[in-house]
Amino acid sequence: MMLGLINILASIIILFLGISVYFKGLNKKIKRVYLLFSLSCFFWLFFYGLSYIYTLHQDIPKILMRFGYIGVIFITFTIYHFVVVFLSLFSKEKKFVYLSYILGVIFSLLLFTPYFISFKKHSWGWYPKAEILHPLFMASTIFYIFRGLFLCICSVIKDKNKFTSYNYERIKYFIIGILVFSFSALDFLQNYFADFIPFGFLFIIIYSLITSYAIIKHNLLDIKIVLTRAGIFIFLYFFILGIPFWLGFKIKSWFLSTSFMAILASFGPFIYSYLRNQAEEILLKEQHRYQRALVEFSKKLVRVKELDNLVEEIVVNLIDNIKICFCGIYLFEEEYNYYKLKYYSPMNQKDRFKDFISLDERLIKVLHKNKKPTINEEVLYENIDRGVFIPFFGEDLLLGFLILGPKQNNTPYTDNDLIIFETLSYYISLAIENSLFFKKLEEQQRKARIQEMDIFSYSIAQKIQPKDMDKKSCIPNKSTI
Repeated sequence: MMLGLINILASIIILFLGISVYFKGLNKKIKRVYLLFSLSCFFWLFFYGLSYIYTLHQDIPKILMRFGYIGVIFITFTIYHFVVVFLSLFSKEKKFVYLSYILGVIFSLLLFTPYFISFKKHSWGWYPKAEILHPLFMASTIFYIFRGLFLCICSVIKDKNKFTSYNYERIKYFIIGILVFSFSALDFLQNYFADFIPFGFLFIIIYSLITSYAIIKHNLLDIKIVLTRAGIFIFLYFFILGIPFWLGFKIKSWFLSTSFMAILASFGPFIYSYLRNQAEEILLKEQHRYQRALVEFSKKLVRVKELDNLVEEIVVNLIDNIKICFCGIYLFEEEYNYYKLKYYSPMNQKDRFKDFISLDERLIKVLHKNKKPTINEEVLYENIDRGVFIPFFGEDLLLGFLILGPKQNNTPYTDNDLIIFETLSYYISLAIENSLFFKKLEEQQRKARIQEMDIFSYSIAQKIQPKDMDKKSCIPNKSTI
């Protein structure tokens, strides 16, 4: 009963992830293929879950499992199709893609013959047993999963320049995801000789989480962080789920074991959060350092009154603290109605920056729309791969923006980075408006002083003017000659 409920819950989670990707993902082909994968997993886990729950008649679980096995057949084929579409290799791989679906249809038809699978009774319920034609399906599954993995690895090694840095990071995620997914093949051991409870759905859920995250998110976490979180999650929930299962088989009391699982599960999120924070504090020590430094630097910006000094100090400080490859700042020129490059560093990176950026360029439109720090994958700005754009607004006016290049250690910008940059943006806006105000005030004072000097000079000239001079022409009167 409990195994059936867990399978049904897993099927709903995976279907939810597939639908989320479909409505949030950017590439239509990618999200359609990923939805096919999610439907295959849902078909498998949902019907298997029902078969574990239904125990009144032995033929019903077998029928449900035959339908569920259709999902099993297509899971690997849809993963391979997904990899091919993402890597833009469909034209080269389309014969293998078409062949995979043809094989899927053939194996699905063979399901309803005695030559593909039969059924064996286990302690947890009925489970498929491999028959004479089943090894053909296993061979095709192994071939396609390794081919998909091979294509990903080749793209990382050989075709690095073919992809943007963000898609390059996504391929790394897919490689990790496929490796995790491959552990779900342990469930096939029960088709041949093993007699343990099938738990491959756990690896399918993890694969779905990794892949969904990589498709939807623009600013991906460093892969080391993902692996750390996944490792802690697997380690923790292996005990949370494993101990109650072991206890249930030992004492033959599923009510007690389920109650024990509920108790462990209630503490699980707190333990996971603590372990994750401790691990990330070590891994992200450098990132936390420069984030704290930026917060302190932001608060000091309003003290700088000279605009030229302000822009230079901002750029230099960001490069020094974050350790980025280059940085530039643009400010709005009201007189000419464009954004002008005010300062950049290092000087050998001039080719990455335009001298002027007009209001109708895509970059300006995206910054106006988002009104927050934006990564380059949304902007698609040339020469700034893996960069970040930090706008600063004065009411609804875009005062200017910063262009940050990639980090020197090639790690991606994280959500926490963007939050810190948003805070920095607010203080830069205040500092710029402050500098512009003082500049305007100084200009007004300068004009006022010049006007006062003109009036003073005129009054002096009037006082020293001779009385016998004509007031209009300053020529002496004839009567005095």
